[in-house]
Amino acid sequence: MTIKLAGLNGKTVDVPADVLQSFKAAFKGQLLTPDDAGFEESRKICNAMIDRRPGLIARCTGTVDVVQAVRFARHNGLLSSVRGGGHNIAGLAVCAGGLMIDMSAIVKTIAKRCGARIGLDTSALGGLRVRVRFPVAVSTIERA
Repeated sequence: MTIKLAGLNGKTVDVPADVLQSFKAAFKGQLLTPDDAGFEESRKICNAMIDRRPGLIARCTGTVDVVQAVRFARHNGLLSSVRGGGHNIAGLAVCAGGLMIDMSAIVKTIAKRCGARIGLDTSALGGLRVRVRFPVAVSTIERA
């Protein structure tokens, strides 16, 4: 049985079952299809107006998974998108019909390991201020 995913050229790519199985064997995280539990929750992002449905979600657990997912997409000519925190207002983290490479678990793990507290607030000027606090350093990014 093949899985049909969106390709870079706008056409559908038929990924054979053995190719998908090889990807699964090399991938340590979860691979979710639209029929799997957790798919709907994994594809959602902060902007509820974006309602795209990837054909496959690769929930990466580390660098090796990211490399495997990118190679899989490249070798099969798949449309792909990358999700970090899922906060991009334009919804670029979710592609329609292709491979969504979900790195949100990695981002959370890195922040947790570093003891980081990440917060968003608005400044008095109405811009966005992002603060990332580490035990030793404070980094602030401001946009007015």
